[in-house]
Amino acid sequence: MSLLKSKLLAKVLTVLAGGVLAQLIAFIAIPFVTRIYEPYAFGIFANITQTAAFLVPLISLCLPLIIVLLPFEKEVKPFMRTAIRLNVFITILLLLLSSILWAFGQSDVFIIAVLSVLFAFSIAVQELFMFLYIREGYFALRAKLLIVQAILIAVMKLWFGFSISNDYYSLVLASIIGYTLLNCFCFYSLKLNQADMKLNRFTHRIKRHKDIVKYRVPLNIIDNLSLLLPILFLTYFSNPAAAGLFALARTVLVMPGNIIGKSLADVLLPKFVALHKTQQPLNSVLIKYTSYLFLIGLIPVIIFLSFSESIFSLIFSEKWTDAALFANWLIIWVFVNVVNKPYSSVIPIFKVEKLYFINGLLNLILTVLALYIAYINELSAVDSIMLFSIVTTIPQLVVIALGYLKARTYDSSNLGKHQNV
Repeated sequence: MSLLKSKLLAKVLTVLAGGVLAQLIAFIAIPFVTRIYEPYAFGIFANITQTAAFLVPLISLCLPLIIVLLPFEKEVKPFMRTAIRLNVFITILLLLLSSILWAFGQSDVFIIAVLSVLFAFSIAVQELFMFLYIREGYFALRAKLLIVQAILIAVMKLWFGFSISNDYYSLVLASIIGYTLLNCFCFYSLKLNQADMKLNRFTHRIKRHKDIVKYRVPLNIIDNLSLLLPILFLTYFSNPAAAGLFALARTVLVMPGNIIGKSLADVLLPKFVALHKTQQPLNSVLIKYTSYLFLIGLIPVIIFLSFSESIFSLIFSEKWTDAALFANWLIIWVFVNVVNKPYSSVIPIFKVEKLYFINGLLNLILTVLALYIAYINELSAVDSIMLFSIVTTIPQLVVIALGYLKARTYDSSNLGKHQNV
């Protein structure tokens, strides 16, 4: 059993290491990228990347998750090939819809829409391959591919910025090419061109897992729309440069937060599951870890707030100094997001995913409300993000409250059995 656990841990660490290293490479490249590209270009690029993230669930329909659940190995590659065809079909439909913008004379917006759709398609296809590698146990290969792709994209962003243009399309082109190269390698190395599946068999497999499409797609769309709206608001009601400053601030803060949060979730969830299975008290452990995270995280937050302008000016160059004004408010959101990880990790144990979905809707509603208030009151870009950051912290506090109440209720029902714990 210990050997089995060690092998499982090694696989988990390999998957995690690949993603973390890829993000670290992208993070390390940012100071070099910001010295080539202007905030305006970065703002348009942020519009495209976030719009692409919003479109990915529409194109993929969360089919990558179904690949892991297919019962027969012989169906995997044929399912993959048909899924890619479906991705292509949906992408063509979205491109045709985008042509409406051209017809109404919105050529600039049309170009951004087209690039967003193509970027979303490349991401959606890559998700299929990455989940296939997880199913097949190719964890090391998956990690290596993600790392190589991160290096390629970082190098191309710098190269295109010097040799082609330091405008947004160089950033987008580098990203799309990076994803496309990896997708082509995966497609031919897996020999998907030799696999095929009848359409009725394909739809039958989807129907067996229709809940994934039914619930995951709208949830992913809601989450990504909540992230997209501030970028769109700043771009069209302030200016793209403000969107670029905001995007850099969010990237700099959220990327390390995501890495830390993912690591914490991977470590804490098994611990909480073990406590739950043995009917041990949970709430005291949750409070302890939350308190640790609060105290540990408070120190870098105070340091950052004290020197944020100097940090952005020194690392990213003086033209990005104003990004610190956005970061000073966004760091509150990131801080609470990291602190609530113990409670968000315990949510699946109590099977309250529906409430989690409702909380996602609450986050979207509050985002729209905050940006609407900022619009009607003609708030500045920084004040708008201040309001957005404060308001969207509420759903994260709701997660803490929900986890606390569920854990306390659970402890109360088991307290008599474990008074000495």
